[in-house]
Amino acid sequence: MWPYASLRAYELILNESIKYSKWNRNNDFPHIIIDNIPVKELTNSEESLKETIFYVKNEYKRLKNNGVNIFIMACNTMHLYYDKIFEEEDDIINLSLISETISQIKQDLYKTVGILWTVNTVKSWLYLKILEKEWILWINIDDENILYDINNIIKKIIWWVKILDDNDSNTLRKSITILQKKWAESIILWCTELPIAFNQLNVDIKLYDPLLITIKKSCEIYYNILK
Repeated sequence: MWPYASLRAYELILNESIKYSKWNRNNDFPHIIIDNIPVKELTNSEESLKETIFYVKNEYKRLKNNGVNIFIMACNTMHLYYDKIFEEEDDIINLSLISETISQIKQDLYKTVGILWTVNTVKSWLYLKILEKEWILWINIDDENILYDINNIIKKIIWWVKILDDNDSNTLRKSITILQKKWAESIILWCTELPIAFNQLNVDIKLYDPLLITIKKSCEIYYNILK
């Protein structure tokens, strides 16, 4: 979706693969296909959303028919339409950033999690319903000014502004403080760009990076089952 999200996913796969490789030879790494789809922004209109789902589903089918074993969608927001894109098949593993993250939270025994995400994604209850189904209490930020400030930080990273200014850093720290005061034990960074932003800060709470969690799972499957 966003090319740099794919770039980060590729880098994470390589970094994780090295842990499984004894010699770090070229043939120790998986066969990786990066499929960047130049679709319109999801927020443009209902029509652009339908167009996006159509293109992503077509790419899924094309890759599936060419022997791909594991699928990962690097865009968090696109997971809102996961069921409209992927098909359940025994010989194909579709890894969901949402499902893998929640599975990790359960494994870590956290019962209360804070959520940071985009303004548009927060309007959807999809993630929240899954958390509630797993008996995990979610905590959100209600302050729209902070949500829009976070959205602007995400846009900066999308535009490849790597270094955040003091106002950005203060916004991120303030968001963490708000969630901690509401008794969040951990926080999900439910936007692919947010972990990049938080890499520039030191915080005293567990942060979940859905893309990293899912990449680790994919490498575990590949090296322990498929290779």
